[in-house]
Amino acid sequence: MESLNKMNPWWFFSNWESKDNNLIQWNSQKYKWYPSWLSLISITPYSLNFVYGPR
Repeated sequence: MESLNKMNPWWFFSNWESKDNNLIQWNSQKYKWYPSWLSLISITPYSLNFVYGPR
């Protein structure tokens, strides 16, 4: 269970973004890439989306 907790810091910390090394690295890049399918995902209230893959 401890490893699961480490992989999901947003469960425990309100400022989890500042502790996420991958997010920090991504934010520091000059150019950012967003997958084209990201705009196809519904973000309206009560929509349910499953996005799976690495990270």
